[in-house]
Amino acid sequence: MKRFLYVFALLFVFAEASAKVNYSIGFKGGLAFGRFKNFNLEGSKKSSLGGQYSSRVGLSGAITGRIWFNKYIGLETGAEFNMGGNTSTWQKNFYGQFRKDVKEHKFNYVTLPLVGHIGWSNERLKVFGTIGGYVAVPIYGRVGEIKYLDQDKVSEIHYDADFKKEYSRLDFGVRFGAGFEYAFSKNKRHAVTFDATYDWGLTKVLREAYANLDDKTNITNSRTLIQVGYAYKFGKEFPKKEKTTKEKVAKEKKVKAEKPAKVKEEKAVKVKEEKAPKVKEEKPAKVKEEKAPKVKEEKQPKTMTE
Repeated sequence: MKRFLYVFALLFVFAEASAKVNYSIGFKGGLAFGRFKNFNLEGSKKSSLGGQYSSRVGLSGAITGRIWFNKYIGLETGAEFNMGGNTSTWQKNFYGQFRKDVKEHKFNYVTLPLVGHIGWSNERLKVFGTIGGYVAVPIYGRVGEIKYLDQDKVSEIHYDADFKKEYSRLDFGVRFGAGFEYAFSKNKRHAVTFDATYDWGLTKVLREAYANLDDKTNITNSRTLIQVGYAYKFGKEFPKKEKTTKEKVAKEKKVKAEKPAKVKEEKAVKVKEEKAPKVKEEKPAKVKEEKAPKVKEEKQPKTMTE
């Protein structure tokens, strides 16, 4: 888990350092359709232990992080809560009476996916296909057994699932699907998302000691997720908007109010200066003083030369 988070943190640091890369954090929720399945013996009675499997419909929710390295390739991870499980039904005639046994498995999982996105995008819209894997841990398990005889309920019992002896405590597999992301705000930071994914489990749900199955039988989890969500985008292509505080707004209003008075005062000073009498320049007086000594020297008698 720690390594998983460490790798994801490094990817976000790389995203922040690149001008073309952008990333987003968001949440999504929807429906989860869980079902047990045997992919090795599809179509046979042994694929459902002699009966018929049907999906358990539940809720799904996730906190997600996405990184887009360019407009074609992206990566997604996060933490999900998914309801899963299965409903198994056996029907047969028993000494002329119709008998039906129903077994319900209600399992809730915490899932950690890591998938790649391959597709196309422009400034607002991203359309992509998804492929990758997941690891899931059950955090809740409840089993119910209901018996019917000629459409009448005969018995019903419920008990906690035993993940130590009967059911697997870990589920991992392959995830694939498709989706899109659309930025609806003017600054392209806020986006709505849609994802449809399918989880193909690779881990046996039933332990061999409990199920008493041969090696050809492989009962695994399968899950279909339909989710709608919201994402907030980061990255250098989205310039940070300066936060306007109350003090800044008050200061701007004060400057705006003082500006007309200041302009009026400047105009009054300018008009006063224009109306004031001009002071005679000192230059003519200075020139007159320089001429007076020169005239005096010219009027003095010339002395006799030797």
